[in-house]
Amino acid sequence: MTRGRGVRWLVAPVALLMLAGCGGGSAPDDDTPTTTPAPQTYTPKQLEAALPEAGDIPGGTRIGVRCPQDAEACTTYPQGTVAVTAHVDPASPVGAEQVQDPATPIDFVAVQARRQADAAAASDAIKDARSFNEPYEGEFDLPERKTDDGGIIRPARGKGSIDDVTIDGWTGVVARRTETSSRSKTDQGLLIATISLSSGRTSVTAFVSLSAAQREPDAAVDLADGLVRDYIERLG
Repeated sequence: MTRGRGVRWLVAPVALLMLAGCGGGSAPDDDTPTTTPAPQTYTPKQLEAALPEAGDIPGGTRIGVRCPQDAEACTTYPQGTVAVTAHVDPASPVGAEQVQDPATPIDFVAVQARRQADAAAASDAIKDARSFNEPYEGEFDLPERKTDDGGIIRPARGKGSIDDVTIDGWTGVVARRTETSSRSKTDQGLLIATISLSSGRTSVTAFVSLSAAQREPDAAVDLADGLVRDYIERLG
């Protein structure tokens, strides 16, 4: 598998969509209908088998949680989700010198997938991903918040964006932001990226959180892009 590749996600502006519907090509020679192959349906075991090992993640040092094996830790995920989290070595090519401050999170990535009830449910999962990231779109300055399940989201300020994305026939959203916390005087910021995709009844999400110190602005979204591409490739 190829590593270190740049992001190749497709943002479709309205102008391009309009042009795609206009002329410019010749009419087909016959009236033979064209069909689009139905998306493949994967079993939970296939989804689990495609999860990355630490060695599949650039800079990955160790796996933190693997679902469904780590049953207690996996209760935070919806039933039927397969997932893996991994820590990223700050000395790796995608890493940087970690700021030694208790308020600075450890660099990590997460990949999760789920066989949804049907294609509509998979599409709803992408809508949920967009909704979750909407508070981080544009300039933001958010107080500490509680999640529906009682978790805490730390206060943050920064700038982010959300775009539609298509990767290898899977469609969804890419959300990226640069974020700092008001809790830490030494916090040099985080680069955070989430790519959520669906195909048929399958949904997959890659989440990356990296310290911004000494990193390129696209480091997190580049890594997330590579993770979802490799996952889709392993699914076959």
